[in-house]
Amino acid sequence: FSAMTQDYEICRGVWESKIPVEFVLESDDVMEQPKPFYAMLPRVSYFPLILPKVLNYFTSACEDLRLDLDKLWLEYSRQPIKMYYPIGVLFDMMKTDDLLPWTISVRTKDAPANCGNVNKDALESIFMQSLKEADYLRRKAEVITSMKSEEHKQLWRGFTNDNFDEYWTVNKRLVDSSNPEKIAHLPIRLYKAGSPMRQVPLSPFKSPSTPNLLSDVLESLDSSLNLSHHSIISHGIDIPLHTPISWLAQNVSYPDNFVHLVAVPNE
Repeated sequence: FSAMTQDYEICRGVWESKIPVEFVLESDDVMEQPKPFYAMLPRVSYFPLILPKVLNYFTSACEDLRLDLDKLWLEYSRQPIKMYYPIGVLFDMMKTDDLLPWTISVRTKDAPANCGNVNKDALESIFMQSLKEADYLRRKAEVITSMKSEEHKQLWRGFTNDNFDEYWTVNKRLVDSSNPEKIAHLPIRLYKAGSPMRQVPLSPFKSPSTPNLLSDVLESLDSSLNLSHHSIISHGIDIPLHTPISWLAQNVSYPDNFVHLVAVPNE
């Protein structure tokens, strides 16, 4: 495949990929635990966007239960969940078995640092900041700063309403690769359970005619990563190390325009 080509079917598939999730209420304030709440959640979405529905379900199931959305937090296998990460990244990083649905505990108080709920306005701010940062890496933010505020709103609205076409009508300008020589760096992040997220400026090309491959840049992202012991996963897919990173940026970016890669230990 050509390094800079965009495949509509792949982009659409990334957008539509979903994970079955079971939310279980863990609260001392209820005499009898309500039945879990089940949802099919887009990998590219964020937990704070579904939590109002989860809260409404549990409060209607338990008459005396009073839940504060701002105090809710989530846990998987006794590990607190960072809710400002996309759901797919969290799943690929935290899930250690093949059992589905993904069972997540809903906690109602005493959230650990950096793991509390994020309200929708704060999440929108984080999302837009990521889009701006991605465009800054590509083209010193010249595209996103030239857009009207209504176009910024359309990106967020299309994303939160699960409207692929509304979002892509605007986003195609942000990921336009018709002049590859003008793209300075690619927005790529690497995650590994128990380690901080890693991000460094990565050029699409080693030379004008030679694309940078995933195997070429992993050393820059994490010099301690042993590739014989890890797979590199995005959207639940094992990414071949010979993949050009520019192809990844065009096809498997999340809606915040970052490629989110997870280093998963091989069994």
